Order: sequence, then structure tokens, then C-alpha cells
Amino acid sequence: MPLSPDRFEAAKAWLFEHYDAQRPMPELREPFPEVSVDDAFRLQFALVDRRLAQGETVAGVKAALTAKVMQRFFGVHEPCPGLLPSGGLVESGRVSVGGWVMANVEPEIAFLLARPLEGPGATVTDVMSAAEGVMASLEIGHLRYGKEPRSIETFLAVNTLNGGFVLGNRLVDLKGLDLRLEGMLLEIDGQPAGSGAGAEALGDPRAVVAFLANALARYERRLEAGSIVMTGSLVQGPIVQPGQHVRARFTHLGDVEVFYTE
Repeated sequence: MPLSPDRFEAAKAWLFEHYDAQRPMPELREPFPEVSVDDAFRLQFALVDRRLAQGETVAGVKAALTAKVMQRFFGVHEPCPGLLPSGGLVESGRVSVGGWVMANVEPEIAFLLARPLEGPGATVTDVMSAAEGVMASLEIGHLRYGKEPRSIETFLAVNTLNGGFVLGNRLVDLKGLDLRLEGMLLEIDGQPAGSGAGAEALGDPRAVVAFLANALARYERRLEAGSIVMTGSLVQGPIVQPGQHVRARFTHLGDVEVFYTE
């Protein structure tokens, strides 16, 4: 059974209180043991709607848990959508994380959509028709509860731990590009910190975009024209400290970088 209306409002107030606090996030299921995955998505939407009321927009959508190892950890069998509020876009090349519980970085392949993409039934062919191009990107994760385990419901409610995102400055046409083979080298302070290829994202980043369109359709939402769609990390995202410089080098998509500051 989903949360009753009164219990949902109580859960929303609890979420807002703990989300704003500069301390590790507690487990949502402790005060609300009956919370469901659908409830958690509704809480995520409420969290983002609060930012929209403050003047932000939804810049796009991200996929979390595209890696099988992370799905096993959370006990799920598919990735999870999260939203990208426009205020999370880092354009200065610097992101302040000094007040965060813990930060990490995840190199990803991002799509820019020229046309809306709506499920159910969206396919890779539909993605090819809707996409304007792809680019390098970094997701900046705010690990609000550090390395402590939390339920999938808590993970979803806090918008899959998204703290911000950085986009590369090269938009590449999809024609003739096999994203499954797109290589990536991650560097922290000039030293290798991981490598991977597009196939790490559900076998094909295009399949991730189709999945997201179909998943959002369950909640009567779609991927809008102009949306950024981040398709999941190509490596297990390393923890990053203030003062460190991160760069991801992609084979065809170019480089994307960010400085973590206090």
C-alpha cells in the first residue's frame, strides 16, 4: 500500500528537513517503514518541484544504477531515473563541495534532445530520431549519507544523490558513432583514476535514453525537447576532495573537467 496522503505529507516534510541539513541523511524507512518505490519517486518529484518554485527549471534527466554491480547492491534489476534541476549545471568550471557530507564524480555520455521522446514503447531508433547529438559530461554526486548503506527508497527520494553536472563543449553527431565503443579515461589531479567505454551504460547509452523515456511514462512524464539526458557512469565514481581537479577524456566527445573547491 502506498503512503496515505497524511503520511506522504509527513514524509515530504521529513525529507525537506533532512535534505537541507549539513549532516548525513538518515534512513527514510525508519520513520516510514511502509514507503514504496512509487512513494519515493513522488518524493523525488516533490523535492525537485520545490526547486522549480524557486525559479529553476528541469534541465534534463539522469540514469542511476546502470551498472549491474550497483543494481545488485540495492536489490533492483533496472536503472533508476533522477531529475537534473537547472541550478545544478556547473558553468564556471568550479564546484564548491566544502559543506557537503561527501562528494564523488561520475563520467558519463550525455544526449541533447532536439525533439521530445515519450514512452511507453520508446526504442533506440526513436532515440536516434530525437537526439541532436551527444557530449561528454560529469555528474557531481553529493553522497548525502556518506558510504553508509541506505535503502533504494532513500536513494530515490534524494534524487539519486545528484549534486550537479558539468557538460563538455563539443556536441557530436550520432551518425557513424558507435557509443558502445566510445572510450573514456578519468583523471584526478592528472593521474589515472579509472577508464571505461560506453557499453558500461546498460550495454548501449542509447538504450539508457529509451529506458528513461519508458520509465518516466509510468509517472505521466516525458523527455522534453532541449533536455540533457545523462546515461550513467562508465566507472565506479571515486570520492573527490576539495582542491582536486577532475578531467574525463573521451575518444570522440572530447574532454570535460571541473575543479572541486571548499
